[in-house]
Amino acid sequence: MAKQKSAFLIAQYFAKPRHPEQTYRSGYMKDESNISWDETVNITSGLKDKDLTSAVILDISNKKVVKNNFNTDKDFDELFDYYFNAQPQEITHALAKVGITIVDKEENKETVDGLLKDV
Repeated sequence: MAKQKSAFLIAQYFAKPRHPEQTYRSGYMKDESNISWDETVNITSGLKDKDLTSAVILDISNKKVVKNNFNTDKDFDELFDYYFNAQPQEITHALAKVGITIVDKEENKETVDGLLKDV
């Protein structure tokens, strides 16, 4: 029997100038208030070498934080809730593709442990 790959949530962040027309100014991008962030979230089964450069990697199957460069004080439950609450339909659909279903969140408010169920 083949070993089942784990499901991972991978988040990448890209800095961009808040006001692109101002980038000609020396040091513009060194000021944090001049930067806005784009977030890209993907669900994959298994990790590739290129995924390791991502800012956040969650092992959904084992409920572990693999990498967290953004909110270093957050645990798996808090991080997963952040991404799930931002894009519930997209994440539910992507998880279903890798064999994980989301149960009714209202019945399991206390922790994300109740949210994930292997199919």
